[in-house]
Amino acid sequence: VCGFSADCGTKGLHAHHPRDCLYHLRDWSVTRLHLLLQFYRVSPSWLEPAKGSSPDTSKTGVCLVLELRDDGSRREEPCGQPALPEYRGYCQLHYKERLVELINRCRADPAVLFSPAEMMVELQRWHVAAPTRKPDESEQLYTQRLHL
Repeated sequence: VCGFSADCGTKGLHAHHPRDCLYHLRDWSVTRLHLLLQFYRVSPSWLEPAKGSSPDTSKTGVCLVLELRDDGSRREEPCGQPALPEYRGYCQLHYKERLVELINRCRADPAVLFSPAEMMVELQRWHVAAPTRKPDESEQLYTQRLHL
């Protein structure tokens, strides 16, 4: 039973994901995820595995992150998707997952990069009344107020 809002009673099993969840950030570009980390002065170099802790995927050309196969065998096998050097040997999907882990670890709030439209969606999602834009208010000042 979810008491978040009256709408929740008709949704069945569902979740309310926080802003920094992979559910929302998986659609961001790698560049935008890097910008968020830069805003918080966090370097993606933290994603480098410690020497000897995992295979060097950058030399194989494929992502070696283990995945549970969906064929009923319950076997884990390497991802096998192309791994680009700029993604530190991960495929794009697994690199984004690692970036989001880093975003979560440093408690970076993605709202700092939200456009006014994204802020409005976020406020609606959490049932927070959005302030109206004043007639003489610049877009920049209104955006700042939305972030508050």
